[in-house]
Amino acid sequence: MSEQFSVLEILKKSTEFLLKKGISTAKSDSEWILCEFLKINKIDIYLDNGKITDSKIIDLIRSAVVRRAKREPLQHITGNVDFCSINLKCDTRALIPRYETEQLVDIVAKNIPLDFQGKIIDFGTGSGAIAIALAKQFEKASFFAYDKSEQAISLAKENAEVNKCSNQIVFRSFDWQSDSFTFEKSDVLVSNPPYLSKEEWCLAEPEVKNYDPFDALVSQDKGYSDLKRILEISPCVLKKTGMLAFEMGHLQAEHVQELAMNNFKNITIEKDFSGKRRYLLAWLA
Repeated sequence: MSEQFSVLEILKKSTEFLLKKGISTAKSDSEWILCEFLKINKIDIYLDNGKITDSKIIDLIRSAVVRRAKREPLQHITGNVDFCSINLKCDTRALIPRYETEQLVDIVAKNIPLDFQGKIIDFGTGSGAIAIALAKQFEKASFFAYDKSEQAISLAKENAEVNKCSNQIVFRSFDWQSDSFTFEKSDVLVSNPPYLSKEEWCLAEPEVKNYDPFDALVSQDKGYSDLKRILEISPCVLKKTGMLAFEMGHLQAEHVQELAMNNFKNITIEKDFSGKRRYLLAWLA
C-alpha cells in the first residue's frame, strides 16, 4: 500500500524534523516547500483537503526538507526567487537576490522619469536581478549588465529570457578592478557590489558561506575595495551629471560618503527598512 498523508501531517512532520536540525524558521520553510511542490497557496495547507497519495510528490517534498535541513537555501531548493514583482531562476552561479536590493531598485526608479530613454549600467549583475527589474519598469531604456563571472552572466541571460526583456539588456564580461572601461558612458550606474569583509563572511550563516559565491560577497580592504573602485572609475562610466546608486554595509556609510565627495555632488545616504544607512545616491559633479 502506498504512503498517504494529509497536507497538515506533512507540515507537522517537516517542521518537527527541521526544528531538530536547528532551523529556526522551520514552520515557514516547511510551508514554502509545500506551497512550491504542491502548487497551492498557504491557506490551502490549513484547509487540509484530502490526502496526498502521489509517491513522487511525497518523495520530492521529503528530499526538499532534507536539503533544507542541511542548510541549503530555500531559493536553491525551489530553483527560483521573487524579486521586485518578477521571478528569477536561482542557483549557485550567482548571489541570491536580497530584499535590501529590492529597495535599491526602488530608489533608482524614483529618481528617473517614467519615460526615461537613456542608458543604465548594472555593475556586478549576478542573476541579472537589478537590470531585469528596472528593464520591466523602463521599457524605453537601454541596459548594460556587467559581471566578471561568466557563470553569473549565463544565469542572468536565462533570467532575461524568462522575463522577456533580453532585447533591452546587453550582457558583458567585465572586471572593474582590473579592466579598463572602454564602453559607451551611461546616464545611471547602479550596483550591489561585494562589501563584506572576510571576518564578516566567516560569521555568516551556512546558507551564505556554503552556497553564495564568495567573490560576490567579500571585498578586500575590510570590505571597501570594490566600493572605492566604483567611486574611482565612475567619471569614466557616467555621462556628465550622471547618477550613481549602490548598496553597501551600513557601517561603511560615513566613510563612503566622504570618498564620494571627490567626484560627486548632491550626495545622500538612504536608509533601508530597518533604519540602517544602506544606499549611496549621488550625481557626478
